[in-house]
Amino acid sequence: MSDFREIAGVNKGDTAGPAQRARSTVDVAADTIRDFISTGRFVAGQRLPETDLMERLGVSKTVLREAFAKLQQDGIVELQMYKGAMIRRLSLDEVLQVISVSTVLLALGMQEAAMTVSSQPERRALLLDARRALQTLDPHDQREHLQVFYDVVDVILDLADNPYLTEMFQRSNNPLIKEFLLDSVEFRADVVAHTRKLDEVLELVDRGDGRAAFEALRVWTRLDRAWVNPSQMALAAPPPGRTKPGKAAGTVRPRTAK
Repeated sequence: MSDFREIAGVNKGDTAGPAQRARSTVDVAADTIRDFISTGRFVAGQRLPETDLMERLGVSKTVLREAFAKLQQDGIVELQMYKGAMIRRLSLDEVLQVISVSTVLLALGMQEAAMTVSSQPERRALLLDARRALQTLDPHDQREHLQVFYDVVDVILDLADNPYLTEMFQRSNNPLIKEFLLDSVEFRADVVAHTRKLDEVLELVDRGDGRAAFEALRVWTRLDRAWVNPSQMALAAPPPGRTKPGKAAGTVRPRTAK
């Protein structure tokens, strides 16, 4: 509880006014729940337990419900009468839209990250660590691939050092996307090849060639059958009323809430 309050800015000696403290506490509560979703602690379709979260986060019911309202505005939860807050199930169209926007923002981030690497070579170590993580991935662990991909995104945004770009990316990046990819799309045998292609894009950033990195990422996600390619994601679900036979790549697999 003390750690949460310290992060939220409501610890002893805080000089912010009551409205600022309440607002920051709500934000931190909402962000913590986002993290719970991103790490798979809560899954799509699951009800968020108010009492448990109040105790875990050390917040009042009022603050928690304001955090739920914030997450509802961000399209992450649904508030249902007599049921409370439920984690939304994303539609395929929503996933495609988010991935499309996120890819553009990531490409812009790579351009700015390349400039940082050129002008501040001491920060290049962050990029080299990200590339090493890509190169040593377990080829059979889909969750590890996804997590390292998101870690790479964090490094690029850190190097871009553009708070507006970071805010736009974070607002577009619904934490349910990762779980959707894990649960609705079969692991592709060629994912390792596409991971190598991402490393090739990062090599361009490492050289300081942001324009080439931007173009390479755009071409890769547009033309290749990459596992983060929005056009390929269209295979993740059959049209309404139709069912795909067997368990081919891209078959939707429903997940039971824990």
